[in-house]
Parts: sequence; C-alpha cells; structure tokens
Amino acid sequence: MGMELGKIESVKARIEIGRPYFAQMLDGLRYLHEKKIFHRDLKPDNVLVKEGVKIADFGLSRTVVKGESEVSSDKGTSGYFSPEFAIVQYEGVFKGDWEKVDVWAAGLTMLGSVLNKKDTPFSGKEIKMKDGSKKIVTPFEILKKVY
Repeated sequence: MGMELGKIESVKARIEIGRPYFAQMLDGLRYLHEKKIFHRDLKPDNVLVKEGVKIADFGLSRTVVKGESEVSSDKGTSGYFSPEFAIVQYEGVFKGDWEKVDVWAAGLTMLGSVLNKKDTPFSGKEIKMKDGSKKIVTPFEILKKVY
C-alpha cells in the first residue's frame, strides 16, 4: 500500500494523499465484516492500490460468528496481530472480536504507509545469541514467556 506514498517526502502530504485510500480500505473491511467475513492477515502486502484499493489474499480469512472460539492461532503475520490476539494465540483459543483484529491490522498498515515503513513496532528483530547464532525475536515471544 505504501508504494505510491513512499516517494513523497512530507509525512503530512502522505497523510493527505493516503486519506482516500485508507477510507477505501476501511470501507472494504466494513463490507467484509457486515458479511461476517474476517480477513485475519491484513498487511501492506495484502492491500493492492491501483485506481482504488483492493483487499487481497483471503487464504486465512473465514466466516466467524462473534465469540466463536475455534481458531487456528498459528496463522497470520505476527507483526500485525492485535494485542488481545497475540496474547491468547499461544493458548490456541481466541474468543475475541475478529473485527477488532482486522481494524488493528488496518491501522498498522496505514501507519506504515504514512511513515514509509514496512515493519511494524511489533515485527521481529534479529538478535545475536550468546553462542553467536542469530535469532528473530518478536515482542509476542516475550509475552508468551510472561503469560
């Protein structure tokens, strides 16, 4: 989604130019949610922009009744998981509101477009281990150890 905005220097200009695209993305999500379809993997790679916005890659999407708990918790892109989903994903059951999960990911997608960054604050970072090997650690792995 950030392709057209990435070449613009001013954050304020990116916000103004991106506003109609963001509105279209949210309208698309609203439509899906009215049909009880939840994307579950919204991220910049899954938002196509060309003469309008198209939400793509419905491989992880599903029709879910609010409060339904049967969920594959190991699916999706962890950097775009909402906090409530990230915490319970390790328990294997999510009884939350899927609309909020999609809206959180949409917000991070918009933020990344405006700031011209692909990674979110919740994306994994490569760290060097004591033995010299490298490992990508996400904040959600840390949450897993806390909870």
